[in-house]
Amino acid sequence: MSIAIQMPAAIEQSKARVAEVSVNDKKLEQAAVQFESLLIAQLQSEMRKSIRSINPESSETRERMGGELMDYMDKQLADQMAEQRAFGVADYLIKTLS
Repeated sequence: MSIAIQMPAAIEQSKARVAEVSVNDKKLEQAAVQFESLLIAQLQSEMRKSIRSINPESSETRERMGGELMDYMDKQLADQMAEQRAFGVADYLIKTLS
């Protein structure tokens, strides 16, 4: 009889652990994708700085006209690339930290 009483409790504990692991996996995936997005955004920013240093006159006009818009577009592009796991950084982090 004690087995019948303990089995449902064990099943409930097992379900709770699975749910907890699932939540933790989702949080890990979200953090990894956000990290990849930040990395991509930083790379884009550094590339823009390089372009400005090569040709400052051309980029100065563009910067005045749409610097904030370009920053927004860069962020959106970085987010999209990270969601697609374009560089594989998120996948590597998930694999390593799981």
